[in-house]
Amino acid sequence: MSHANDLKTRRSVTGLVFCLAGGAIAFKSKLQPTVSTLSTEAEFISSVHTAKLAKYLRSILLDLGFAQTGPTILYGNNLSSIAMVNSNCPTNRSRHINIQYFAIQQWRENLEIVLCHIAGIINPSDAGTNALGWILHSCHVC
Repeated sequence: MSHANDLKTRRSVTGLVFCLAGGAIAFKSKLQPTVSTLSTEAEFISSVHTAKLAKYLRSILLDLGFAQTGPTILYGNNLSSIAMVNSNCPTNRSRHINIQYFAIQQWRENLEIVLCHIAGIINPSDAGTNALGWILHSCHVC
């Protein structure tokens, strides 16, 4: 996720990569539908969009006969947004975030997803959302 980097609309970019058996099976890089006032809000919204895709991919795997026995692990690099999901309650600073995005807390409670921290320097989705130097770019895309 890259906060407010669209110069025209100041919207943030959501980036995600899903891997299975060591290879990417889904990739997305898209402007978020709303302007986020905080990077935590933008990361939280990005996590929700990622969780929606995770639920969809889990349903496809189930239809193919590969039932998922544990939660899908999602990685994010914003500790505050991870805490918002894992605390299972909105904070005073998140009252302005649209209610629809808090469904992710229920998905976590139902053990469909788990949100974990990943350092920004090793986050593969950054290749689709941030301008990277050649060293980080080559690490993320190779």
